[in-house]
Order: sequence, then C-alpha cells, then structure tokens
Amino acid sequence: MPRRQVMFTDALRLSAEMAALSLLNLTDLLKTLVVEKRRDGVKGVAVEAIVHAYGVVDAANRFRVVLRSFPGLKQNAVFQLFIRQTATVESLRNIIQHLSGELHSIGEEQSAPLGTITWLGPSPNKESPPTAWILQPGSFYRGQVTFGPMMDLEARIPPGEICQVHLVTSEVRVDLSDVVERIRIMITSLEPSLRGQALGNELLGSDSLMHFALTPVPDDIAAPDRREG
Repeated sequence: MPRRQVMFTDALRLSAEMAALSLLNLTDLLKTLVVEKRRDGVKGVAVEAIVHAYGVVDAANRFRVVLRSFPGLKQNAVFQLFIRQTATVESLRNIIQHLSGELHSIGEEQSAPLGTITWLGPSPNKESPPTAWILQPGSFYRGQVTFGPMMDLEARIPPGEICQVHLVTSEVRVDLSDVVERIRIMITSLEPSLRGQALGNELLGSDSLMHFALTPVPDDIAAPDRREG
C-alpha cells in the first residue's frame, strides 16, 4: 500500500477510535452522576464532561475531513448519506472554533456559551418514562433558555443505563451517540476494501511505543582514540 494511503487509513482509524473513546468516557461519567444524583458540586465534573463531549465532536469532524479527501474513495450513496447525517458535527465545531465571534449571537439566543449536555436516564419504575438530565458547564444566567433531551414517553430505560447523549449549543444539537454509531457503520463499509489493499502489510493498523535514555559517561572513562595511524 502506498505511504499516502497508509497515512489516510491511520488518520481515519485513529479519529474513529478517539471519537468512540471520548463517548465511552463521557457516558461512564454521566452514569456516575445519575447514580449519585448530585445537585451541586459538579464544577470539576462538568468540565471533564464537556472535554469528552467536544472530544467526540473534534474527532468526528476530523474523520469527516479525512474521509472526504481519502485517495481513491468513491463518494457513493453511502458516503453522501454519512456526510449529510453528520453535518451538525461540522456546524457545532465551527461555532466553537470561532467562539469569540459567536458569543454575542449565542447570548442573543439566550444559550450557554459552550453548550449543554443532555441525556435520558433510567425510568423511575416500569410504568414511567425515562428521566431527563441536563449538565451545563458555566453560569446559568437569568433569562437563559435551556432545552432538555427529547423524550419518547413510551420508552423505558433500565437501571444503570443512559441513552441519547446530546451536545447542544447555539441552536445546534449533536447526537453524540448517533454520530459515533454512524462512524462505526462507515468504517465497517470501508473495511473490505482497506483489508484488500493492506495485504502483506502486517504493520498497518498497529500502534507502537518506543523509548530511549541518555546515559552520561563517567569522567574516569577515557574517550576512544579515533586517531588514524
């Protein structure tokens, strides 16, 4: 496989894995909040959660950018559908990328500067719909408008589970769970072609760890004599 193809393949794989890991870390953190039912003291937790949430957005946007310019990739119906279904990722990423210029309009929309994370938690009992959760990093100011998660009143979520993890800001809502799932489906559709190109390259898709150390030479050891006779 040409070196350029290897670089693009690695960029796709790593971006997909980064998005999935960020979502896993976020989901585990939100589950902890649901179990503990904390009403205050979430300052550090809120920052950690928003870091993981934007980790999904950044990695997913990177995946889309690399996919669009992947050498030899046919931009067929599957490709076009993926790009359309994940378009909100690019929209949200652009807002945050140019946040200083967006803060005024975000304020006029009465939204939170970095957005809110919403999700559905376990149903209180078998007859009740899921619980709705909102986590906002930063100040909740007077007049702010905050929307919770969309809820199916017929749905039931078992204890210990959550779903529909969204990041919402400036009228853009990104379903983080859905984005990661669509990336997984896209990767699965590409795998047969990538495997065919990777035949004979057993290092493709592997990761490496290397280290080295500098050891001082004691003063009492003479330097080798490099003079030529």
